[in-house]
Amino acid sequence: MQFSPNTPTIAIENFDNEIIIVNLEKGNYYSLRNSAFDIWNLLMAGNNLDTVISIINEAYSPDPEYADEVLTTFLNSLINESLIIPAKTPTPIQPYSLEQANFQAPLLEVFTDMQELLLLDPIHEVKPEEQGWPFKK
Repeated sequence: MQFSPNTPTIAIENFDNEIIIVNLEKGNYYSLRNSAFDIWNLLMAGNNLDTVISIINEAYSPDPEYADEVLTTFLNSLINESLIIPAKTPTPIQPYSLEQANFQAPLLEVFTDMQELLLLDPIHEVKPEEQGWPFKK
């Protein structure tokens, strides 16, 4: 199964080695760094979970059972936080090169300290036909 970002519910910004995601309905924001950065990019490149596990095992040679467990847990975290959804249509797989030198268990860092501000932000009151922040690039 392929996944896609849960837009327009979330806004995503990709920095050098970090992805910041804002869930506009919950008011939480998230940081994906290290292996979480790579796993997100592999998923967004059209790879399913089994392929991501295979790529991680081939690149880093962690214990296959360990990789399967931590990647499945990470994927479930992305789904539970409503950051990704099953892709509606299959997409061609895009090439992606791993950025990290060694494997660390992926971590979805969740921040709630700005929740009240993000939920009060006027972007929630913008009509869909108007373009407020965040807008699709």
